[in-house]
Amino acid sequence: MKQMELIMEEVFEIVSSIKGAYVSLQEAHSPWDPERIRVADVAVVVELRKLTMLRERFRRTFDGGKNRGGRREETEAVVACR
Repeated sequence: MKQMELIMEEVFEIVSSIKGAYVSLQEAHSPWDPERIRVADVAVVVELRKLTMLRERFRRTFDGGKNRGGRREETEAVVACR
């Protein structure tokens, strides 16, 4: 149970970080600032990768990865486009 609580805390922290990074990305669009956009985009991708790694840790911990399906490959393909 303690592991589940720790993972949930991390989920909320990462989601909050994603929100902040996304706000920075939006703010960089007005006025248009390509460098700030690039930096904010990288921050969003970093947080999404953290969330993906946390999801994988959760699966290994609680279901042994048996419900993985093709979702990991799909996520990696989307992130690779960056």
